[in-house]
Amino acid sequence: MKISAFTFGYNLIEGGYPIVEAIHSVRAYVDEVIAVDCQSTDDTKRVLSFTCDKVIDGPKWEGRDIQHQVFELHKEYCRGDIIILFEADEVYDESLLSEVHWALEKGHRDIGVYRIQIEQNFQRVREYPMPCYRVFPKGGGYYHKHPIHCPDGVYVLPPNAGYLWDCSNCFNDNWIMRQVNQAKVWGSSHSHAVAKHFADENEIYPGFFNEPHWGFTDTPLKIPDVLKKHLGKHRYEVGL
Repeated sequence: MKISAFTFGYNLIEGGYPIVEAIHSVRAYVDEVIAVDCQSTDDTKRVLSFTCDKVIDGPKWEGRDIQHQVFELHKEYCRGDIIILFEADEVYDESLLSEVHWALEKGHRDIGVYRIQIEQNFQRVREYPMPCYRVFPKGGGYYHKHPIHCPDGVYVLPPNAGYLWDCSNCFNDNWIMRQVNQAKVWGSSHSHAVAKHFADENEIYPGFFNEPHWGFTDTPLKIPDVLKKHLGKHRYEVGL
């Protein structure tokens, strides 16, 4: 059984998405990493060429509605029997990928995982209440905007297995980038451009994700190793 990791995006470097870390997080657990570049105008394609096994030239980015069309390209370009999907700002916990492999060995082929949204360089975090459908046989699965709801028959790994870290708002400057570029990137106004979008009663914060706290071995949620170098930074720095 071969496993392909699959992702896609547009102007990821300009947007402050930790795409290199996202790819590194899955690299040891898959047979190939395939990415689709949707005609980026920044350094995205060059960065992807250094980190992926294959970079596909996708359709022109015209907002989130193009994502389902791009998702379908996995059927043509991925060689794996199983697809592990991740958005360009999603970093898998090492423990979560280990649990995904365990579930695959047990015969599960459609797997859902829980996700957390990170803000303000790990100072805020929100746990999504429903799992994302991210692992499926080639040709299966689906993608339309945020596929939070898992269909019947999907094996859902519990939160204590680890998380998929959504880092779209991790760096403070990314809010500015979204405000400047949201019409171009998202196709319309988007609520993530509002700094306090996740400031509600569902947040695990306040008092939980202070930067020094990550130095303790008993941190309730372990930050993935590939992200640790970014603690305290307000802007994403690409490291190949």
